[in-house]
Amino acid sequence: MISNLIKKLATKKLTFFETKGAYTAEEISTFYGEWKLKHPLSFRLYKKIEDIESTISYYSEKPKNWYYYLRNRFIRRYHLIDTRLSKGSWWDIDTKMLYGNMNMLVDYVEKEDALNKIEWNSDPHHQHARKEIEEIYAWWKDYERRKKENDNILDKCDNSDPDNFMLSFTTENMNKNRNIYDECQKAEDQLEKEEEEMLIRLIKIRGFLWT
Repeated sequence: MISNLIKKLATKKLTFFETKGAYTAEEISTFYGEWKLKHPLSFRLYKKIEDIESTISYYSEKPKNWYYYLRNRFIRRYHLIDTRLSKGSWWDIDTKMLYGNMNMLVDYVEKEDALNKIEWNSDPHHQHARKEIEEIYAWWKDYERRKKENDNILDKCDNSDPDNFMLSFTTENMNKNRNIYDECQKAEDQLEKEEEEMLIRLIKIRGFLWT
């Protein structure tokens, strides 16, 4: 761009700016201040050309920006979270939170191929994050099988006659039915505990989930 060429010419006249490769915000501010003071005409020319270039760039990028907007809005739909839950059914918020977050992790691993794109051995924090990603991902990929087993256990309670089940606590079958109830409660509590633990672990490493 012409404005960059003018800036390069200006730096040759403001010598303190030639000896470093990186500058602080204060140094950059000083540079522009000295340029404006010592070479006002070239500074005004630079600002004018920079404004023109910015306007040209803005309008030349508009068609491309609209293309990306329409594609992302209606085709890729990056703003939506796919829970993978079956459509046409009611789902409570706790279930949508679980499936939404875990399936975003699946997309991160499978679609973005993040485990092969990021240098996970760069420091201990990245190493820990990768370990967590792999463990949570493996847990979730096995989740439906575990949930099905859990549902089979819960069916022992759901499929029983509620009246007979409760009356049996006062009969000779009380211990047998109490064991069934305890097994159901234990299975339900265990799975809920795992779900909560995995969600917390996932949230703790969310700062690493980008490519």
